[in-house]
Amino acid sequence: MNDAEPQNEVKDSRLSRVLADTTRRLQSEFNEIRDSLDHNGTVGQGGEDVVTEFLRSRLPRSIGISTGQILDVNGKISKQVDVILYDAEHTPMLFSTKNEKISLVPAEGVLGVVEVKTHLRSRDIEICLANCRSVKQLVRTAYFPQAIQATHSAYGEQWVDPPIYYTVFAASSDNLYAGHLNEIQEDVPIDERIDSLCCLDRGININVGLDLSKGIEHLRTVFSARSLSKGGMADSTTSNPLLIWYAMLASSIMQFSVRPIDVTKYMEKDLNVSAQIPDGQVSRAMYDEAVVAFAQNQGLEPDLLRKVVTPGARLSARECYKVLRAPGYTPRDDLNAQELNALKVVQRLAKELTFEQWDALKLISFSGEEHS
Repeated sequence: MNDAEPQNEVKDSRLSRVLADTTRRLQSEFNEIRDSLDHNGTVGQGGEDVVTEFLRSRLPRSIGISTGQILDVNGKISKQVDVILYDAEHTPMLFSTKNEKISLVPAEGVLGVVEVKTHLRSRDIEICLANCRSVKQLVRTAYFPQAIQATHSAYGEQWVDPPIYYTVFAASSDNLYAGHLNEIQEDVPIDERIDSLCCLDRGININVGLDLSKGIEHLRTVFSARSLSKGGMADSTTSNPLLIWYAMLASSIMQFSVRPIDVTKYMEKDLNVSAQIPDGQVSRAMYDEAVVAFAQNQGLEPDLLRKVVTPGARLSARECYKVLRAPGYTPRDDLNAQELNALKVVQRLAKELTFEQWDALKLISFSGEEHS
């Protein structure tokens, strides 16, 4: 017999072997961080750096990676986020440090979030869910209008902008937590749930459901990177959780495109600008254009409108009649109640009568002369 491997033996893929080696390296780096540092915040930052470097070396440059917070157009902001994955080509940063390591990212550009734990305990799960919901509840509406919008399938629905993918990555853990996640997420909207959880030393939590679309005789099990409307989290003690976790994360954030983001919507209150054009040909031309447009809207001649807004100008009876009939006419605000009531009567009559009828009533002293 030769030394060839049996033909029916299934070999691990090259990627599987590579990521198995990477798993051992990541575990070694996390252990070194825990052994060398004794401050929780510093240990946490070290773990975030390990995961960030792993993803940066494998995801395309079109996926930006940072830590920081996520802001929506209404001013609501997420809690501190360990790893933010965003569309680097289409996302304008609201704030970023010089090395782009810490950023304030508009919610519209975020594709996914990774929460990193050096060691995950049962009591951490509810905190992770709260962090997840603080991200997924952010409003995403600051887009430029588009005539055609593509839709994408996620969580059993069609979305123009699919919800942010949220996953938890732990270097080590006390257990796998599918049961705990199913319990606390039962009443949580499906698009606000934690999508996956990887415990590098134990396995991974993955979404499992049943496909009955072709009848019970063709029943099949469905595995999903995102939460399922009919199904739940399951514990998988796979020997290579990093491979499955990375595959689910990458497929979830790379299949959707981000629509053009209108970052000015984040600044509308700050974009109220007051400015004055110096007197000259430009200002006169703009003034004349505005007068003509407003006069057309009110059904008046532009010259009459100019006369109306000129201080001290006197109008004839016919000019007064035309102004009173204009849709946008409003009385001066310095009239007393008696003057205002009298003017309303005159205005009503001007709208109901011809000029000759209105003028003949002599309700006001018009006799063909100019009056104020």
